[in-house]
Amino acid sequence: MLKRKDENQEIIKEENLVENTENEKEIETKLEENSEELNEKKSESSSKLLVDEEGFAIAGNEKSTLTQDAPEYAIDLEKDRLKFLKLSKIINYINYALFAVVIIVFVLIYIFVMPIEGYGSGLGLGLVIFFVAALFIYIWLGKKYLRKKYLEYAKKFYQVTTDLIFADKEKYSNVTLNTGGNLNKEVISNARIYTNIANMGSRNVVGVCYKNLNQEGSNISYSEVSMQRNGEKKLVSIFLGRVLVAENEVDLPGRILLQIRSKNDLVYSVNDIDGLDTIIERNNLKVYSNLNKAKLIITSQFLSKLDEFKYDNDLLDIIISITPKQVLFALDYNDSIMRVADNYKETINYKAIERLKVETNLAFELIEYLNEKVKEIYKEEK
Repeated sequence: MLKRKDENQEIIKEENLVENTENEKEIETKLEENSEELNEKKSESSSKLLVDEEGFAIAGNEKSTLTQDAPEYAIDLEKDRLKFLKLSKIINYINYALFAVVIIVFVLIYIFVMPIEGYGSGLGLGLVIFFVAALFIYIWLGKKYLRKKYLEYAKKFYQVTTDLIFADKEKYSNVTLNTGGNLNKEVISNARIYTNIANMGSRNVVGVCYKNLNQEGSNISYSEVSMQRNGEKKLVSIFLGRVLVAENEVDLPGRILLQIRSKNDLVYSVNDIDGLDTIIERNNLKVYSNLNKAKLIITSQFLSKLDEFKYDNDLLDIIISITPKQVLFALDYNDSIMRVADNYKETINYKAIERLKVETNLAFELIEYLNEKVKEIYKEEK
């Protein structure tokens, strides 16, 4: 899966330096006075750190740590993450050690084998080839084994988070997760969001039967999706997030395309708008359509529900596409949300998972609303 990168980030230099020596002394005095209090707080914090079975602090050398008051699922995932991280470090250390041993062996071959008259050169060359081949085979097997273990960790991560997101059995049923599955590319092309998609990938496809209290169940797919366009030298990410798709039997005579966005520079504007009029526009929202009943679907009540999402550096924008026989609801996220499992070197960010749960549940509510509205308004035109 793709990783976003903000190429416009700047290094902010500290300008307010302390120049007065008296101020410096005052600061040092205050630090000394508060040192005991700080040590007490640090000791108290350390006592709450999550520890493994051997009593060692989990992720103690990482930038952040979990505490015992973290959710149980996060603690379990953190322990699995630590085991995998430990394994990866061991394999890397062994690789470095074997590389050093092979270098020493090369030196010994050069000193003691190569000078032998007659067959020394041939034997030395053969030994060199053997040890190099053995080293690369071991490294290849190590990477293959490590990849297998990572996939096991990732599969458990996505199963646990999927169970968490769809825990409400009154609304969700028949939940299936396919971590190796892919969303049909025709779904994205039929949604007509961007005209310049050069590459599209997907993973972790979830099938869900969603049911409101007074409605029949609707089958909705939910998956991670990435989209890229051609840049000057390489592919550039234009979307990385979660996509919900609901199908229906309504052959609409047109389409609706909506985008509501944050102020983050990573947001890429939808551009497949030929033949569409701008029917609603405000600071962070644009709605395009060529349907005469579009505003009966995109109502003020619906837009107020969209405002319940927090558009920031994590949730970059939301895109909604309503086309014949399909409603698509896309949440465009930053790496902080999308790479929790991939960033196995960092402590589990369970707050990102909790946020994803809340926003996904709201997204399911809204896509079901849109799908039912389309069927209600255009039922005579089926």
